[in-house]
Amino acid sequence: MCLSCKQSNQMITTDSTYETHQFGFSQAIVVNDFVFISGQVGWDLNHQLVDAENFELELLKAFDNLANIIGAANSSIDKIVLLRFYVKNLDSTKRQLIGRIINTYYPNDYKPASTLIGVETLARENFINRN
Repeated sequence: MCLSCKQSNQMITTDSTYETHQFGFSQAIVVNDFVFISGQVGWDLNHQLVDAENFELELLKAFDNLANIIGAANSSIDKIVLLRFYVKNLDSTKRQLIGRIINTYYPNDYKPASTLIGVETLARENFINRN
């Protein structure tokens, strides 16, 4: 790490993804050439889950939100180097669905490094799929 290097930070906000300031965080921050994106869920612009009973729709909306934010940072989803998933009630069906959707967004040989973590709870009770 270069302690004497000048660092420039830029907050990224897009109207095509739900507003986050009321929750105390930014959609993304650009630091030099790196984009740091806050965790995404299947929320629409009104902070509502697209379908709390459909994990696939929630996941697709989360990827859509991710693509919108990274686009607002003048980058693209194909430049992501790391994906991290936190999923309630993780099972083999959800694991397979995540893999299929990753392959949809990254159809070529390039795949970001990724981590899939099953958790008991998330920031809100209805985040990703109650079942």
